[in-house]
Order: sequence, then structure tokens, then C-alpha cells
Amino acid sequence: LPAAAKRVRVTLTNSELKLAGLLVETTTTSDGAYVLNALPVGRWSLSVDLDGGPESKDHDTLEESAQVRAGETVTLDLGPTTPEPLWTGVLRSGGGTAIAGPGSLRLTGRGLRYRATVPFDEQGRFSRRVPADRYRADLAFNGNASRHSLTVEIGTVDTNQDIVLAGSMVSGTVRLDAADLSAIAERQTGFFVEARAEGGAEGSEPISTLLTKDGRFRFLGVRPGRYALRVHRSLPPSLGAETIIDVRDHDITGLELAAPPK
Repeated sequence: LPAAAKRVRVTLTNSELKLAGLLVETTTTSDGAYVLNALPVGRWSLSVDLDGGPESKDHDTLEESAQVRAGETVTLDLGPTTPEPLWTGVLRSGGGTAIAGPGSLRLTGRGLRYRATVPFDEQGRFSRRVPADRYRADLAFNGNASRHSLTVEIGTVDTNQDIVLAGSMVSGTVRLDAADLSAIAERQTGFFVEARAEGGAEGSEPISTLLTKDGRFRFLGVRPGRYALRVHRSLPPSLGAETIIDVRDHDITGLELAAPPK
């Protein structure tokens, strides 16, 4: 379908012309057409922003390349002529619990020619039209990338397909008083929860996650094993008591941890 009023960015990539890095931008018309005039001879890479803008962390891009020769007019259509298949589902942990957002799956197609952002809501639900392809999907929260990624295969027809992240979810809250919650909100102090594996289940290095403004924490992709959880306070520096948990092939939610002393 025509992509109206979208930015079209053209980047010269032929370093032999000594013009590498030259940018030419334009915006598509109401019927999705674009025109770029007086381009130097050479091979160009075309990148189209399909959503958002330069200030947005989450927007889709479509890329193609074209060879421009002297006196020649090149016609290059980008994107499909029919609607892409609709992909719906729920993002889940390995234990089956829906992963609450808001967040997004950042998809990168084979050959890096198409990149898309699939947002998911507070119930982990998503619905997005995406071209059929095999994608690398990187999980992001609040526009910030996480350490979790997986491979997604999108077919040519509409499908309802959940995404399951390997490993279990461990989540809960830290018991904080009103003064601590206010200090977090005002960035006067910080708390994070550390999970240290016993017996090398997750390697020798501990994993950690920051508390939200309401005192919640969440670990994703936790491998089976025995873990010691401990809350850290940054200002003043202090440690809470350890809580031992055993992670199998299930999720552990609703944990309550004690805050470290002030």
C-alpha cells in the first residue's frame, strides 16, 4: 500500500566516488511516490523510514540499492504491493507467563533489508503486519534494548503465533517505605536486585535488574538452578538479606524481598 508522507533517505555508498556519506532526503507524496534528482553516478543505498522519525527509537525501515548511470532515470519501488500477513500473539516466558509491557520486539530481516518494530502491551499482546521472512527479534523495554534475542519465522498468511523466551521468569516486589519510593522517583537513590547462581547454573557472574518506581523487579530468561537473591541500595550503600530460590522449568512470581537497611 502507498506510504504517504514518509521520509526517503538516500545514502551514497560507493567510496570510489569520494562522496561517501553524502545524504539526500525527500518525502513521499500522498500516493507514496518520491523523486530524487541530479544524483551523482554510482551505487546508492536507499533507506525508507516507514514509521516514526529521526527522534524516535522505534520505527521501521526498508532498504534497497540502485546503480545510477549518466543520463539514466532509475525507477525503484520499495515494499510489497499487497498487505503483509498479520502476525498476532503473546510474548511469554519459558514458564508460560505473559511478559508485561509496554515494550517491543525489534525485528531485523535477512540481509538487513527490512527492520520493523512490533510493540506489545501490558498483557504481552502484539498485533502487526510484517513481511514474510526469518527475523532476529531483539526484546526492548521503554525504548532500551535488553540482552534477550531470538529467531522468528513469519509465514505468508495471517497467523496467531506466541513468542516464547527461553528460560524462566523470576519476579516480585521489594518492601519499601514511602520515603524510599519517593527517593527512587526523584533519582536520589537506587535499588537493584542481584541473582547469584550456586553451582555455576548461570556462570560465575551474577545477573541483576533495577527496581521500578513502585518497587517491582523482574528477571527474564533465567536458567534452571539454585539462586541467592539480594537487594542492593546505592545511597547509602547497603545490602539486604539473601533469599534462596530454586528455578526449574516454571516461573516464580510474587516474591517479596526485604529492603536493605538505611
